[in-house]
Amino acid sequence: MSTWLTRAHSILGMNARNLAFIRPYNPSRAIKTANNKLATKEKLLAADLPTAKLYGVIRTRKELFQFNWENLPSNVVVKPNFGLGGGGIVVLYGKDKQGRWISTGEETYGAADLVRHCSNILDGNYSLSNIPDIVYFEERLRLSEEFKNVSYQGVPDVRIIVFNSVPVMAMLRLPTKASQGKANLHIGGIGVGIDLTTGVTTYAVSKDQGEILMHPDFDTPLHGIQIRDWDTVLLIAIKATRAIGLGYAGVDIVLDKETGPMILEVNGHPGLEIQNANRLSLRDRLKRVAGLSITSANQGLNVCKQLFGSPDTMADANPYGVLGVFETVSVFTKAGEEMQLRTLVDTGLASTTITSQLAKKLGFGEAITALAQLNIPSTVTAERAQAVEETFRTNITNLHADWVDVVAVRSSGQYIIRPKLILTLTIGGQRRSTEVAVALDDKLSYPMIIGRRDLAGFYIDPTRGMM
Repeated sequence: MSTWLTRAHSILGMNARNLAFIRPYNPSRAIKTANNKLATKEKLLAADLPTAKLYGVIRTRKELFQFNWENLPSNVVVKPNFGLGGGGIVVLYGKDKQGRWISTGEETYGAADLVRHCSNILDGNYSLSNIPDIVYFEERLRLSEEFKNVSYQGVPDVRIIVFNSVPVMAMLRLPTKASQGKANLHIGGIGVGIDLTTGVTTYAVSKDQGEILMHPDFDTPLHGIQIRDWDTVLLIAIKATRAIGLGYAGVDIVLDKETGPMILEVNGHPGLEIQNANRLSLRDRLKRVAGLSITSANQGLNVCKQLFGSPDTMADANPYGVLGVFETVSVFTKAGEEMQLRTLVDTGLASTTITSQLAKKLGFGEAITALAQLNIPSTVTAERAQAVEETFRTNITNLHADWVDVVAVRSSGQYIIRPKLILTLTIGGQRRSTEVAVALDDKLSYPMIIGRRDLAGFYIDPTRGMM
């Protein structure tokens, strides 16, 4: 067993994946599209996303026997439309002196051989549930230079798991001699984890050898490979899932030598081997993303970098870091003494708010006592809120030097008037002086609640710091 598995308590299994993530987040119509490679390609092209050129389609035996094989390029991939796990795919990379196509498995195919293979595809020999299938011919993408010494004959691809428009895990899949030039892990390909922030490979696994350090065919190291155009790759993966309508998906992207990132496939039931390649639990990462409101691909990319970057790159991806729902902050008294305080983070609250009891502890007791002269109402109606706010704003700033403003806060259909003073805080390592409102009725769930005006530059992870 991999050593990381002995430390992991929440590895995502197939049943949990299906019940908790595929069924709730992948509509049946989107799954149907993803299972249909030609329909997927149509959706991707409509969304202006890069995918391999389509050379031809065969739907019936009549079309098969009428097909002009002389027009088929020497570099081409033969695929079943409803194929599963790479079955039935033949990658052809050239022709021999007899004019026969040569596959990455070093087999030769004449026209008659291709007719037989395509006939098997039409019969559904490689399709899901063995239903009748469609043959299509696609451009063979070219090997990018950075993979020259770690890819046996075929072209590697990057598998990215995207959930709720956020990339949560990625791996590089490398072809080997054992996999006959295909990148599929279950037939002998290699899976190499990728750091989501940097696009640099980390750990590697193979079906037969488990955790490995070197490519078995080249004896070259598998860690430290930089995936070029990494942010572009991630953005394309996010946009692909949004184009197909999948909430949880695996997107396979090839880095073509000349054209760059190209979408190979969008999978509505991606495998779970990616956890071994990264030595990480998918379940943990999926939970952190569930429920977030992601409205664009760029936002999804930013969230990915903020939540899942390696410790040494988090500062570059997000200068202020990530906060949880509950955070311990440093609060400075009026005399400059530091106090540690457990606080609630609430993006629904505009201004940071403290209780009057805390204000007194921080040295603002005199200012609190002076408020008795103003007879501030406990609540006001919506119609009166603005007028009352303006009246007390003038009065309160003349009452005591510590008061700087007043705000009317909506609560249960009415408004509460809260005076404001200046506090110095340290939140997530960032020291700042800020206006905070004081809840005179002390009806707060925590002595201090951090509002969104003091959360600029932070990303809020709702699962971090939960008690």
